[in-house]
Amino acid sequence: MEEEILKRKFTELYPFVFVSDDFHFDNGKCVGCGDIMPDPSKKFYIFKYMPFSYLYEWLEEPHEICFVSPTKWLDPFEHKLYMPNKCSELACLCCTSTRSVGEESAWKTYSPGNGDMLIKVTIDFDKLLKLLPDLVRNCDLEFYIEQIRYLNREEVLNIYKKANKKKSLSIFEQVSILGVKRKAFVNEGEIRIFAVPKNHQTHVAEKMYIELDPSCIAGYTIEPLNPEIGNDDNYVILQTTLHAGVKAYLKGKKQGKVCQSRLYNFGK
Repeated sequence: MEEEILKRKFTELYPFVFVSDDFHFDNGKCVGCGDIMPDPSKKFYIFKYMPFSYLYEWLEEPHEICFVSPTKWLDPFEHKLYMPNKCSELACLCCTSTRSVGEESAWKTYSPGNGDMLIKVTIDFDKLLKLLPDLVRNCDLEFYIEQIRYLNREEVLNIYKKANKKKSLSIFEQVSILGVKRKAFVNEGEIRIFAVPKNHQTHVAEKMYIELDPSCIAGYTIEPLNPEIGNDDNYVILQTTLHAGVKAYLKGKKQGKVCQSRLYNFGK
């Protein structure tokens, strides 16, 4: 297993855009990944939970989205898997392939906790892939896309130990190592998009703001109102009223359907 991870296969989809072999393609179109059954008749979507303030920065000029250095990941266990002293520095955009499984934990996990509203952004994966070559040219970056593999703790530690013994790591090896997590996180269904300077030498800031055309957005879901607010009789009314401004703003962008999460709604 350890050698398999360190020797992951990647396909060069476009110049300097690489996807791991977990993604399934049909006539150049992504039709699924991992255990998601390929279906050429349907589009493949990924999802990004974003505080509204971050989403606003993406939707307005100059359309910047934030890629984050693994040094800023909250899990200290994962910090150890990032070894820039052996490889290139990089930044990452974390998404999920899971539409609704584990939805409640997702809203709680990704909540910024500062009053900023959380939005689940639906992204057309093929449209996103087609935008990346422009970033390669304009930002001098290359991209690596991984679906996370969930292993037990011992397997993850063995991969780290083997990699740490090497004097250096290829960018493919580093990305592969950062493409594993412990099984405790399996419900996340995570997909990671890594941005790497093409010369592999440039210092990467803790947060890398990249101009990305938001035309790949296919829709939005607004977080559910905390169920502790209100009661059964007025919960839906409060939720609708408090979220009306954000919903109107997103509808004005005309980038797909704007939905309200119905996680705690009773009835239709």
